[in-house]
Amino acid sequence: MKQQVEIESPHSYVIVREQVLQNDVRLPTVLTFDQYKEIQQQEELERIWSEHVVKQFTLNKERVGGTGGINLDIPVKIKSKTFQKIFGGSTVGLVVTGDIRIQAGLRRQDRSEVRTAITRGANTNFKMQQTQRFKVTGRIGDKVQVNVDQDSERAFDFDNNVRLNYQGYDDEIIRRIEAGNISLSLPGTRFVTFSGQNSGLFGIKTQMTLGNLNVTSIASQEKGDSKKLSLTGGATESTQKVPDYRYWDQTYFFLDSLYREQYRHFDNDGNHIFGLVSPILRDSIEVYRAAAGYETKFPDQNFPAWAVFDPKNPPDSLIVTAGEVEFGHFIRLEKSEYYVENNLGFIRMNTRVAREEIIAIAYRNEDGTIGDLNFSRTDTTSETIILKLIKPRNPIPSNRTWDLAWKHVYSLGGRNIDPDGLEIKIYFDPPSGPDQDTDSQGRWWLEVFGLDKKDQVGNSVADGVIDVDANIINLASGEIHFPDLKPFDPEGIFINGELQPILLPEDKRTSVIYDTTNQSVINAQSKFYIEVKSKNRSANYNLGFNVIEGSEVVTLNGAVLRKDIDYVIDYFSGTVTILDERATSPSTNVDISYERNQLFQLQKKTILGTRAEYNLGGDSFLGGTFLYLNESTLDRKVRVGRGPMRNMVWDINARLRFKPNFIGNAFDALPFVRAKGETSLNFEGEIAQILPTPNTLNSRNTGDNHGVAYIDDFEASKKTVSLGILRRNWTQASTPFNDPNHTFANMGHLLWYNPFEQRAIREIWPNREVNPNVPNRVHVLTVVLQPSTDQQFTPPDLSWGGIMRALSPGFFDQTQTKFIEVWVQGNQGRFHLDLGLLSEDVIPNGILNSEDKLVNGFRDGILDPEEDIGLDGIAGPD
Repeated sequence: MKQQVEIESPHSYVIVREQVLQNDVRLPTVLTFDQYKEIQQQEELERIWSEHVVKQFTLNKERVGGTGGINLDIPVKIKSKTFQKIFGGSTVGLVVTGDIRIQAGLRRQDRSEVRTAITRGANTNFKMQQTQRFKVTGRIGDKVQVNVDQDSERAFDFDNNVRLNYQGYDDEIIRRIEAGNISLSLPGTRFVTFSGQNSGLFGIKTQMTLGNLNVTSIASQEKGDSKKLSLTGGATESTQKVPDYRYWDQTYFFLDSLYREQYRHFDNDGNHIFGLVSPILRDSIEVYRAAAGYETKFPDQNFPAWAVFDPKNPPDSLIVTAGEVEFGHFIRLEKSEYYVENNLGFIRMNTRVAREEIIAIAYRNEDGTIGDLNFSRTDTTSETIILKLIKPRNPIPSNRTWDLAWKHVYSLGGRNIDPDGLEIKIYFDPPSGPDQDTDSQGRWWLEVFGLDKKDQVGNSVADGVIDVDANIINLASGEIHFPDLKPFDPEGIFINGELQPILLPEDKRTSVIYDTTNQSVINAQSKFYIEVKSKNRSANYNLGFNVIEGSEVVTLNGAVLRKDIDYVIDYFSGTVTILDERATSPSTNVDISYERNQLFQLQKKTILGTRAEYNLGGDSFLGGTFLYLNESTLDRKVRVGRGPMRNMVWDINARLRFKPNFIGNAFDALPFVRAKGETSLNFEGEIAQILPTPNTLNSRNTGDNHGVAYIDDFEASKKTVSLGILRRNWTQASTPFNDPNHTFANMGHLLWYNPFEQRAIREIWPNREVNPNVPNRVHVLTVVLQPSTDQQFTPPDLSWGGIMRALSPGFFDQTQTKFIEVWVQGNQGRFHLDLGLLSEDVIPNGILNSEDKLVNGFRDGILDPEEDIGLDGIAGPD
């Protein structure tokens, strides 16, 4: 279709036709010439405006910094000269780069089968996901610029930045104003804390110039954590403290108690004496592991087995007994998963065994075979094998297998440790005063514990340095092996058959390390720790997670290195690689100052300060600095050294540099001497003082206005074990032990249940504070005893009933429990509470009435349908 315009003369009419194949498709439009000209001018104006707008929104990589984006200049007519003077013009610009993506979806699901529940019908779900990645740069005049960097996919909020910059002209007093994410650098000072690059700040910073006087002021909050890493001799120095209770647990195991006793025998050179017990024959040991769910996780590899502490003398009836008899579905471990010492009779697992896992073995020595060795599994295997138990499920100190697990091996914190620079000390940590590395007689604790018997040249004199002996220290695996099996409550060792006790004073022994699993008690009674200092020679250094970009200052022998030229850094992982080959030299000193973002900032740090520097010409200046740091904390119970603080720092420094020619001329006046190059004379001085207030937390109760802190708030000393009141956690109680009045014949009918209607908290604890915005009701356990109906043989006052439950494996040890709290409401009867080892024999016939029937003298641990008949022995339909 084409449009045809017919104009005879400016004084005639204009006829506009729309034709297809020279045929009119609609009636012609007749306009005057003035009407036609007005329409044409309007169309041309719209075309020009449209082109202008499109041009403003065109992707212009040069104006956006080479990344592409939308660049929009908005002309604003502001006649105020003050506005134009402050902002450097009246134009407003906006540059936007990035993308915003919105994804939405609708899902409807319907089932054709018969509905069996209200939730089984058709359902419709609507999902929407929004992703934002953009950078916005706003401009007001020539001086003000606002930068916004946002990404919704970033893991941490501190990665999103907002910054406002004001850049004044060269002839103005206010040169620069920064607000938002800012940094502080004081390169002219040496003694002020913030002499390095501090980039983890959020606040406002101004820079002003008045003649030769430059003033920098800052008011901010610190978001980052300042760190410094010093490296000597091209090696990373690390120090760690290993407390006496943190031994390498559940990794090494003796195969039998006899091998444990043999391990205690040494010769004069500190080598183990073996042969007292028959060694394990070569390739004649198999190690098995069992855990819950192995029968389904490894259907073709597991063996149903009984693990018994003493397979040669098993108990008459194999029932699960904590620490002595365990049943499970075991898998045979590969030889590469453990190491066997045949002569000394122990194994080392490559990975630490979990508490809920069971470890059992079968082996052969010259005295015979222990357990079912070389047992082959087939798809039709239903036989239950017998193994030797060395690690039960959830071990506790009362188990017979408890001492088979090693407790005298401690980790050095790594593998393949370089002996150069390795330093190991043992310290006694007294309740008060400094830590001690010697006893009251001046002997090193290393010597007392048998780790230091010779000096470094081989003489039998202790020198305070751990002996480099393969029986004591293993650098490849990074382990220390104490000679005594319980080093901090020693049993003593045998040297050529004679018992040599470890000379550890009685008041410094810590038996709870080996006699209980209550961690709070162990922590409270810990007395020693091992300090390990080591060096790792490398040009790669790890600064930690989330280093603030641009905050690092790397120096090599005092010279500042350049990023991406002398070193590279990954800010996310905190890995620094120094490219200069001198970094690995033994004489190299590397210092790295940096900052890291804090994931959880519980302390609020405020920094206020100013720095004034007067330029005297050249590189000479006279400067002064004042900084104020206030650190507050949300915790009202602060520990010593961790309280809120307030510090003030003042600093005055000056540097004078001269180039006196008379010195060079004086040297030239000497015979046969000619000065080459310029002569410089430098004077530099600085004085600084800190006015600290290490703790600003005061106490109204004591009237102490000089800081209050807790040496120990004893918050960790309380441990509560809840027995719970849910019905399913309790079962019918067995007959009380040795009580003639409470016999099986006198047992009444007991009901226990949780009522559907819960009770209000205030009905039980009237003074407890409650939140009115949440439900304040709790379950109760209702217990109803119906006395025996045969009152001729059982008077009502002798009828009894009870419920019982077992403690969780982690709460077996209740030796430190001080009291039991029970809330009971009732009007008849008496309440008895028994705690300790209770019989599970509800029907007192001497055996446990399990539904799992005996097959060939053993129970398989599986409840078959024909076995599910209840404790009464009668099936449900009967």
